[in-house]
Amino acid sequence: PLKIVIMALGNEGGGKLAAWIARAGEQCGYLAQGTADSGSAERSGSAMYYLELFPKALMAERDKPPVLGVMPMPGQVDLVIATELMEAGRAVAQGLVTPDRTPLDTVRQTLTRDARSFDVRVPVPAGQTAGDYEVRITTRPAGTVLGSTETLHIVVPKWPAGGTTAIGQPALFRRGPFSGPGWMAAGDLRFRRQERIKVEVSVSGAMTGSAVRLLDRAGHPLPIPVTAAERDEKGARIVSGEVALAPFSTGDYLLEVTITQGDTTQKVLAAFRIIP
Repeated sequence: PLKIVIMALGNEGGGKLAAWIARAGEQCGYLAQGTADSGSAERSGSAMYYLELFPKALMAERDKPPVLGVMPMPGQVDLVIATELMEAGRAVAQGLVTPDRTPLDTVRQTLTRDARSFDVRVPVPAGQTAGDYEVRITTRPAGTVLGSTETLHIVVPKWPAGGTTAIGQPALFRRGPFSGPGWMAAGDLRFRRQERIKVEVSVSGAMTGSAVRLLDRAGHPLPIPVTAAERDEKGARIVSGEVALAPFSTGDYLLEVTITQGDTTQKVLAAFRIIP
C-alpha cells in the first residue's frame, strides 16, 4: 500500500486534508484507510494523520482482503506532509524521515519479452556522503500496479582524495547461445563452456595502466589470453576483460583486474564457475 503521514497542528486542517486524500484515492480505484492521533490538537498542539491506500484492482487477485496498518513505522513511509517546520522536525525525530530511508534517485528501464536480465546504473547525487545505502529493485508486469521488490545493501566509499583512485566492485556479463548476441548481466555466476564471459570494473580517479588475467581457484595464473579494453562512461573509466570458456573444464575460476597508478597497484577479483 501507499503510506502517507500528515504532520500538522490543531485547527490547521490536517484532518480535512487527510479526508481529501482518502476521497481522491477512492475515486482513483484505491481502498483507503485513515487514522488520527489528535493529541493536544484542540489546544493548537501537534497532530498526526496516517493514511494507507491499497489498489482495488489487486484485491481480486487475493483470497483475503488486505490488512492495512493504523500507525506509521519508521523507514516505511512513502510520503510525509508537514504544515510547519517544527512538525517536519518531529517527523525526523520519530524516524519517519531518515537519511538511510529517504529516496535519492529513481531509474526506470523497460524490458522486452525476450530479455533475461538488465543492467541499471544508479548515479550517486553530488554531495552525498559515504556510508550504507539500500537499492530497491521492483519488477512489475505491464498493465499492473504492484510487482515484486528486492533490496540490495551497498556501501558508498569515501571519494578518493586528490591523486588517489577508487575502484568499484566487479560486474560479470555473459554472451552465448543461452543469452543472445549481446552481452547480458550475469545474475547467476555459473557459466557453460559454450559462452563467453566478461568482467567490468569502474575506476574513479587517475590511473596509469590496467590488466586483466585469468586465475584458477588457487589463484595461479592460467596461460589463456584475456581480451582487455578501457572506455570512458559518465565520468568514470571502465576496465573490462573477456574470454571464451570453450578451452576450460568444469570448476571454479577467477578473473583478476589490476589497476595501476604510478607505483601503487590495486586488484579486484571476480569468481565464477563453469558447469557441464
